[in-house]
Amino acid sequence: MPWSLSGGVSPFRFLICSGSVIAAVMLTLPPGADGQDFIGKRQFPDQLVVREAFVESTLTVPSVLHIRDGNPGEQQTFLTGELKLRLTPNLGVGVAGTLALLEADDGGHTTGFENLEIGVTYQVFKSEARETLVSLTLGWVVGGTGARSVGAERASVFTPGVLFAQGFGALPEAMTWLRPLAVNGEIGMSVATDPLANGSQTAGRLGVVIEYSLPYLEEYLRRPQLPPPLNRLFPIVELELDRPFDGPGRGKVTGTVNPGFLWVGEVVQVGVEAAVPINSRTGTSPGIRALLRVSLDEIAPWLGRPLFGAP
Repeated sequence: MPWSLSGGVSPFRFLICSGSVIAAVMLTLPPGADGQDFIGKRQFPDQLVVREAFVESTLTVPSVLHIRDGNPGEQQTFLTGELKLRLTPNLGVGVAGTLALLEADDGGHTTGFENLEIGVTYQVFKSEARETLVSLTLGWVVGGTGARSVGAERASVFTPGVLFAQGFGALPEAMTWLRPLAVNGEIGMSVATDPLANGSQTAGRLGVVIEYSLPYLEEYLRRPQLPPPLNRLFPIVELELDRPFDGPGRGKVTGTVNPGFLWVGEVVQVGVEAAVPINSRTGTSPGIRALLRVSLDEIAPWLGRPLFGAP
């Protein structure tokens, strides 16, 4: 049977509808962006999968993932809302909640919230000349705050990690067309507070993001002078991999490759990516991701600024 979204909507129709909404947003909002995610001349837009190394004040309303799980076989849709705030210029906190909608092949439906997620990020190194940023992060999935019917576990899970962002604007003149390239990444692990109680696992996590900045190409290299809204696009590919160290899935890597694009405006960032499973343990067919993120600097300046310390 052809893959479809819940309710029988084909992914192509979903993608067309999503693209129409995003195009409308891109054409009606002004270009430009705030300085939360800049290093020197380089802007690093928000990703859809891998965590950002930046401390920023943003509201995600929402982030969407739709994919088919091959075991035992169901359509999965996840709607995530997230609020990030800068406590100081180098320290930020985020809170996220996810609504899961699961549709089994036998016609059964399950809806419920997953466990609440809290994250802290601290920027430890930043070089504007080298377009480099390194941050430390700690995520906390708060056990027992979600519905067991959608797989929310009773144990909490802590995810420490290192985040980085690296631009290539310092490349020599002969490599001009490679200067808009940038790489972001995440190296970390997840540790459950009670791994034997309900199947939680200790696992390693690796995330890699490769992006190409058309705004950087046009503004600083003076080519190729694309018309709006194309001159605000960031083609992007994200890779996420998880490898459990214990439990029944020990040593079995899961993950997705996510090609797509981001568009950055003064108020919002929007993005669409395909979610391609790397193996059958992850999923049986490609899914779709979408993102709408709002800068609080523009809509609520009192929240957009650091709550403590100078901006």
